[in-house]
Amino acid sequence: MGNRFRSRAVAASMGLMLVSGLVALGPVAVAAEGASNTSAAATTAQDVRDVDWYNATFTVSEVGGCPPATVTFTDGAGETEDRVYRFAPGAEIVYGDVIGSGRESALLILQCGPRNSEYSTAVVGVDVSEDGVISGLGTVGNKDSWEIVPVDVAIWHGDVAVRFEDFGTGQFTNEYYRFSPREGFVRI
Repeated sequence: MGNRFRSRAVAASMGLMLVSGLVALGPVAVAAEGASNTSAAATTAQDVRDVDWYNATFTVSEVGGCPPATVTFTDGAGETEDRVYRFAPGAEIVYGDVIGSGRESALLILQCGPRNSEYSTAVVGVDVSEDGVISGLGTVGNKDSWEIVPVDVAIWHGDVAVRFEDFGTGQFTNEYYRFSPREGFVRI
């Protein structure tokens, strides 16, 4: 019961942060990281919630200094020639309509880095078409430092709120994003 209350309280507070940020910041767009990519991978899933993301192959947009790559995940981890990709431990997948299609997309908190190093962490948007094709929507709030990580994500009327923690300073910041078909996720 305590976790259910906490989840609702976190969702409500992220919604309030998003609304207050939208009012305070207005529609100022910043170039998004990671334009849309369509993965060659198709799934039998007809809905984004039907995909076993921890055991799927899809294009991951830029995460920190890791370039976009098609990654096959097994039990939440995957590798390319020189990079390790994994789902951030304990992070939940967030679902919502971020592209205005009336269908849900997924926001995944992923980590990436060279083997035996610190990993950068970013929120990656993905979608599944009605015919089961997985496509990348881009990266939400990509940071170049492994010390600044997304710790919470919420979707409010299609906009995305991300709460970041800076491990170097112990400070938290909130950023807000909106999806643009041409630019991916742009900061608002």
